[in-house]
Amino acid sequence: MIVGSGDEEKTLNAAGSAYIFRPTAGSWVEEQELTRPIAGSSYHFGQAVAIDGDGAVCGAPDDDDFASRAGSIELFHFKGMSWVHSQRLTASDKAASDRFGWSVDIAGNALVVGAKFDDDVVSSSGSAYVFRCNGVTWVQDQKLTAPDPAQNAQFGNAIAMDDNLIVVGAWQDDDAGFFTGGADAFGDGLRCAGGALVRLGIVVANGSAVANSLTPMGAGLIPGDIRRYQYWYRNPSASPCASWFNLTNGFEIAWTN
Repeated sequence: MIVGSGDEEKTLNAAGSAYIFRPTAGSWVEEQELTRPIAGSSYHFGQAVAIDGDGAVCGAPDDDDFASRAGSIELFHFKGMSWVHSQRLTASDKAASDRFGWSVDIAGNALVVGAKFDDDVVSSSGSAYVFRCNGVTWVQDQKLTAPDPAQNAQFGNAIAMDDNLIVVGAWQDDDAGFFTGGADAFGDGLRCAGGALVRLGIVVANGSAVANSLTPMGAGLIPGDIRRYQYWYRNPSASPCASWFNLTNGFEIAWTN
């Protein structure tokens, strides 16, 4: 497991560090301390940490190498007998005070990073960045924002990732009341069901309460066919199964006649 210590000051004031522990003989034993290759005062390296297998990621949200508090993350991997630094990542559109690296999570060859003060949409609405490993290096895959971005919502304050599902918290979202908070779930194209994709359009009922599906009633169905139905929101610039999207719960129907 990994534990962050963002205010650690062995080298510089609040430079930060992280500690790796490994279970040994029934107890957890410290294996190694991780530090930023080039420490910076008040960078708070270790503010957010995550580990998956032989990969670990540490956020430094107050890194100002590119702009004041723009933020960065550092990647480490276990090689031989120790953890070694492998790569540093920043947002493609990094800007002052975004605090990229405030939250992080990693799962397999994908990781997500929160920048809760990003104001590309509105002030401090926040964002999250998805990166993928191509086998050699990590590259930015997509930037996520809330479906309904709001000022000071701080989307990206907390993040969790499991396989191809990401949940991003916006702790000051006020849709349900003043600073009640909220979260948005995102999936990716790998969650699409196999086979042909058919879009079902709906005609809104008119004054006579009459409405019909745009797709013919038969729609090519035969007894025994299985269809899955779901509402979803996606990036309109990419194909349906090629970009991150926000899903509702779906259901499956086995047609009999």
